[in-house]
Amino acid sequence: CPQGWNYVFVGVTHMADQTYTDCEGIVTGKVTVVGATPRVAEKPYLVHDEDSSGNETWSIYVPAFMGNGSSGATRDHAAAAARKLDVDTEVFVATPGHSAEE
Repeated sequence: CPQGWNYVFVGVTHMADQTYTDCEGIVTGKVTVVGATPRVAEKPYLVHDEDSSGNETWSIYVPAFMGNGSSGATRDHAAAAARKLDVDTEVFVATPGHSAEE
């Protein structure tokens, strides 16, 4: 661990004793290890897709909440998405020139 004030490891199931000692250094109480988090969700992902015909789409994948999480980030974003928003039809993207009323 680099030098710092506090370290919180969430969802860590097998933290090596030496890692804990290295992070804590000479100041006790600055390392907290939490085996699982009661409720967690990944950040939404912006996804670009292109089908076999060359049609491009942009979507925002909003991951589902997980309970007692300790597995880390998912690699299959599409499967973990609770909602998929189409950027063209379900999202407002503000650009210069838009008014507050829009």
